Amino acid sequence: MHEHGDNKPMRIEDIQTMAPLSEFEIRELFRKMLKLTEDAHGATAAGRHELDVVQNVLKFSMARLKEPDRRGIANDNPAT
Repeated sequence: MHEHGDNKPMRIEDIQTMAPLSEFEIRELFRKMLKLTEDAHGATAAGRHELDVVQNVLKFSMARLKEPDRRGIANDNPAT
């Protein structure tokens, strides 16, 4: 797990320089990304559709990381 000992909030622009993220940190990152897209509005139908797709993927992935299955695995596609 990446330690945030200085209690600074994780920033999206810091991702490339961070140690591997825990599932909790990934979920938090997705939550922040979702928040950033909440007020975005596509100027075209295609743009609106793509924003909807991104938001739905983020929500789906957050749910998969949050809910462990009967094996106790939170992600149904864990790295091996």
